[in-house]
Amino acid sequence: MVAREALLRWEQFDFGWVQIANPGAKIAPGQLVAVEVHTACLWSISLNRIAETVDSPTRFGFMYTTTAFHVEEGQERFVIDFDPETASVSYLIEAVSRPRHPLARIAYPFSRRPTGHTVHLTGHPPVAAMCAIDALGIPLMTGTDGVIDSTDPTTGTPIRVHLRDDEWTWQPATAVVAIAHTDCCGTLADTLCGSINFHSDQNHAQSYLDNHPELHGHIVDQADAIALADCAFRRLLAS
Repeated sequence: MVAREALLRWEQFDFGWVQIANPGAKIAPGQLVAVEVHTACLWSISLNRIAETVDSPTRFGFMYTTTAFHVEEGQERFVIDFDPETASVSYLIEAVSRPRHPLARIAYPFSRRPTGHTVHLTGHPPVAAMCAIDALGIPLMTGTDGVIDSTDPTTGTPIRVHLRDDEWTWQPATAVVAIAHTDCCGTLADTLCGSINFHSDQNHAQSYLDNHPELHGHIVDQADAIALADCAFRRLLAS
């Protein structure tokens, strides 16, 4: 069946602004499916897991559910039906979703909108990370070499971090990360993620914190920032 083969190739996502990041994924229970969506000149990734499949002479399809690394909570079903009497083929798309609890969003490293932290994974379009630690975590989580582009929020100095063959290179070599939060009410994404940034050096990071009395936090060096990202994100895709 031509329609069945198209579903196996994930052609239902072939809209130009959306694509499958792992097109070799098999349609099988437990399979992780990463959907890349183009927004505002960047690509964001939503992670889903196939929960059930159907494969018979007259019906083929699957349903996936969102994982904890998705801004929404729900499921989506894709099913092809073949009527042997009329030789007609029908295609069903059924989706149910709702916003995920704000507390769950802090663990999600990807952002649907530009944040100033852009991650270029080798062989994939750029994605936006919610904060500096998330940006460091995305290459670790995916096991892929990459480049992180950001800027010092005080001076605008470009900051670039390379990961290649498990070796990290920071430019400038003095760059650090400030981890801060506010006491304002709101989601953790609003009160924490926006305040975790790369800075060109220790002095500029401290100056930034001093000039923003609403922020409470501390400065971590490169090794500690990578260790935090590694602890938080390396095993996410295996969970």
